[in-house]
Amino acid sequence: MDPPAAGSCRVRAWQEGRELGTAPCEADGSYALALSPQSDGKVALELLVEGHLRGVITVDLGSEETSEAGEGSGEETGESRGPNGDGDTNAPPQEESPQSDPDLVADENTPTSEDGVRWLDAPTVALGPGFVVTGQTVDARGQPIAGVSIEAMPQPGIGEPEPWRTVSDEQGHFSLSTLPYGPVSLQAHAPGYALSVVEAISPEDQVWMVLDALIDLEGSAVADPELLARARVRLEGSSVWPAIERPLGPAEDSKQEAEGPARVLGPGDFVFEALPDGIYGVEVVVPAAEPGGQEYASVPLENVTPDLRVSLAVVPAFRVPVRVEDPDGSPVVGARVTLAYGQLGMLQKIAESGVDGRTAVGPVVPGPYLLRVDADGFLPPEPVEVEVGGEGYEGEELVLVVARPARIEGVVVDEDERPVAGAEVLVDSEVDFAIGEGDARARMFAAALGARGEVGSLGVTQGAVPDIPLFFDEDEGASLSGVVADEDGRFVLDMLLPGTHRIWAVHGDHAASAVQTLEVRSGEVRSKVVLTLREGVALTGVLRTRNGEPIPGGQIDLGDGLVLATDERGVFDAGFRRGKQRLVVRAPGMVPQEVVVDLRKGAEDIEVVLEPAEAHFEGRVVDGNGRPIPDVEVELRPVDGLSPSLVTWTDAKGRYEFEELGPGGVELMFSHPDFVPADARSTPDEGLVEQVLDAGWTIDLLVRSAVAGEALEGVRAQAGHVEGSTDEAGRVELTGLVGEAVEVELSAPGWLAQQVRVRDDGSGRVELTVELFDGGALEGTVDDDIGDPVSGARVQAMTASGELLGEAKSDNRGRWRIDGVPAGDVVVRADPPPAWSAELAPIEEVRSDVIRGEVTSAIRLRFERL
Repeated sequence: MDPPAAGSCRVRAWQEGRELGTAPCEADGSYALALSPQSDGKVALELLVEGHLRGVITVDLGSEETSEAGEGSGEETGESRGPNGDGDTNAPPQEESPQSDPDLVADENTPTSEDGVRWLDAPTVALGPGFVVTGQTVDARGQPIAGVSIEAMPQPGIGEPEPWRTVSDEQGHFSLSTLPYGPVSLQAHAPGYALSVVEAISPEDQVWMVLDALIDLEGSAVADPELLARARVRLEGSSVWPAIERPLGPAEDSKQEAEGPARVLGPGDFVFEALPDGIYGVEVVVPAAEPGGQEYASVPLENVTPDLRVSLAVVPAFRVPVRVEDPDGSPVVGARVTLAYGQLGMLQKIAESGVDGRTAVGPVVPGPYLLRVDADGFLPPEPVEVEVGGEGYEGEELVLVVARPARIEGVVVDEDERPVAGAEVLVDSEVDFAIGEGDARARMFAAALGARGEVGSLGVTQGAVPDIPLFFDEDEGASLSGVVADEDGRFVLDMLLPGTHRIWAVHGDHAASAVQTLEVRSGEVRSKVVLTLREGVALTGVLRTRNGEPIPGGQIDLGDGLVLATDERGVFDAGFRRGKQRLVVRAPGMVPQEVVVDLRKGAEDIEVVLEPAEAHFEGRVVDGNGRPIPDVEVELRPVDGLSPSLVTWTDAKGRYEFEELGPGGVELMFSHPDFVPADARSTPDEGLVEQVLDAGWTIDLLVRSAVAGEALEGVRAQAGHVEGSTDEAGRVELTGLVGEAVEVELSAPGWLAQQVRVRDDGSGRVELTVELFDGGALEGTVDDDIGDPVSGARVQAMTASGELLGEAKSDNRGRWRIDGVPAGDVVVRADPPPAWSAELAPIEEVRSDVIRGEVTSAIRLRFERL
C-alpha cells in the first residue's frame, strides 16, 4: 500500500473523549506522538488519512497485563516501526517486533527518554478506502453556527473506542472523510445549544444539522414567606423526564457564569437554565409542616415555553384516597397509582398502595383528574374520572379493581413432533396490549418514584430512562411482538387482555406454523397449545441493477409483516418458506417490482433486476381566475400499487414537481385550507399539468334552542369533509363546500341531533338558522350481585329495534348518565368492565321511558354472577 499524500495524514490520541495530543505523519506514513508522563489508563490512537478508513490502536498505559484486542477500523499488516520510523535521534533504539498486537501495553520495560516521556512501538496499519459525509450546522433560523463539535459513530456499532470527530468552520460546514460505508449517527454539540442527532448513510453530502438554542425558564411563586421557605418547584416536558424538582431561590447547580451580571433570585423566584426549546409543565408544591397537616400547591401550568416568565399562585391542595383490590376483594399491595389532568398530562402525581391496598395520591389543587392504577400480575382497570373540590375530595374512598390477565401456554414442535428451541411465538390481537408492557410500566414508575425529591438534570434525574415498552432483550425470552420458546420448545404468553388473540411460530430453519385463533377470558389459562413448524425450502436471492451492479439497502417485502434489507452484495435471505411467495422489491431511485416464487418446486435462489426510476412529473395549481396558489399540499400515489406515496407543496408560483418516478399512471390529491380538495389522474413526462382548485361555497350557520331561543355554544356541525363547532354566539362557518346541496348534521350533548339539507343558491354564501330541541336524560347506578358499585361498566340506551341513542360509563360509585335521548320508550342494557367479564353476566334489557327536558332517574342495574 502506498504511503499517504503529504499533509493528508495525522495521528490523534484520545482518552474518554479528551484529546491528549496530535501529530502529523512523515512522508512515508510514519509518525511520532508524545504523551504526558502523567498519562495512564487506556488511550486510543486515531490514525487519519484523507479518503481512507480510520485506524484505531488502543494503548494501555501503566497496565501490567495485556488487554483484550480492540476492534479498530484499520487492518494491521504485522509489521512494526519505532515512534517515527525514520531513525529519529531523539527516540531510544527500538527492536523489530513481528505480529505486534493493536492493543499496546506500557510497563516498567517501556523505554523512557531523559525528559520522562515513554515511547511505545506501534504496529504498521494498512487503511482501506474511506467514505465522506459532509454537511452544515445551522440554528433554528437557518444561520450557520461555527465551532460545533460533530461526533459520528457507525450504526450498528463496530466496537470503536472513540467516535469520529470534527468541528464546523465559520460557515458551519463540516466534513468527515474516513468513515466506513453504511448508516452512521451524527451528533452535534455546541455551548448554548441543545444536542442535535441526525442519521445519515455514508457516503452522503449536505447533511443538514439544526441546533436549537438553549433558553432559561424563569418564574416565581406567590405565597406567604413561611410556605415559600419549604416550597419546591417541579418541571417536566420536552427532554425532561422524570420531573426536575428543586427548592425555590438560587439553585445549588446554577450555571451562572461571569459573562455578565449575576442573576439575583428572591425567596419565591426560580430558574431552570439551558432548556431546549419545547413545551413544558411547571408547578410548585409545598409539603405539610407536620405529618397529616395541610399541603399546598399551584395549578400546574402546561404548554409553557422557556421564553416565558411564569407566576404560580400557591393554594391549599388535597389528596385522593384510593383502595386497590383484586377481583376477590383482597387488597393489592404495591399497586402503582397515578393521578393526572388528562391521558397524557404532565407532572402526574404517583403513589403506591400499602399492605391494606390503600394510599392517598396527591397533593393536587381543585379540578378534574384522571386516576389510573396497575399492579404486577394484574391488568389495569379503566381510568376513573375524579373531581377534587374546593374543600378537597368529598366522595367515598375510591375502590379500583384490577383484572386477572389471561394466559396461553404451549409448545412449539416440528412436523416430527420434536420440540424446537428458540422458536419465536408471535401474537396479533384485537385488543390493545404489548408483551412485557406491565414490566415496562413498573420500571418507568420506579424511575419516576425514585426521582422525587431529588434535584435532577435535563433528561435524567436518577438512573437511566427505561426502554420503550415494545422493545425487549432476547435474553429475557421476549421479542418485539411475542416470546421465544425455551430449550424444550415451551412458551408462555402472560398478561393478556380478554379477547381474541392470533398466535403462530417462526424459526429460521423451518417454515412458519399455521395461525391459531384463541378466545380467552379474564383470568383464563389456555394450556396445551401446540404450534407445529412446517418443513420449508430456502428462499434467497440477489438484487441488481440492469448493469449487473449489486443494490445494497434494497427492501424485500414478504407480505407477512417481514421486510428484509439486502446487504452490501445485494443479497437477501428469507429463511425457510413454503408454497407460493409474493415478494415486493424496492430500492431508492428504482422502479419497484413484484416477484412471485413457487417454492413447491424446491429451493429458490432468485435474481431480481430493477430498472432506474427516471420519470418526472411537474404541475401547477391555480384558482378559478388563473392565479397561482402557493402552499398547496400535493400527494402523488402511483397506481402500480407498489411504489410509495410522495408529498410536496407548491411554491410561490403554484408549481410543484416529483422526480425518480416509475412508468405508469399516478393519482394526485390537492388540499389547501382555503379551497375545496381535488384529485386527478395523469401520467409522468406529459409536460406541465395544470390543476384548478375551486373555492367552493359557504354556510353561515346559527344554532339556537327551539324552546328558549338562546344561542347554543359547542354544537358540532358537519357537512361531508367539512366540520366545525358553534361559538358562544351560536355561529359557525362551513367553508369549501362542493356540489349543489349538502347534508348538515348537528349534534351536541343534551340535545337531539338533527340533519338539514342545504342547497347552494349561487351567491357563494348561504345563511341558515337551525333550532334544536333538548332531549331527555337517563341516570342511575350499576351494582354487582352483592350491591357493591361497579366502575367502568358500559351502559347503552337503545330503541326497541336496536338503534343506539346514547351510551355512558359508570363512575367509581357506579353512577351513570346519558343525555340527549329522544322522548319515548327506550331499552337500557349494560356490559361489565373487562376486569369482571369472566364473573358478571351482561344486562340484556331494562325498559324505561324518556320525557323531553326531564331526567328519568333512579334506574338501578344489577349484574348477576355467571
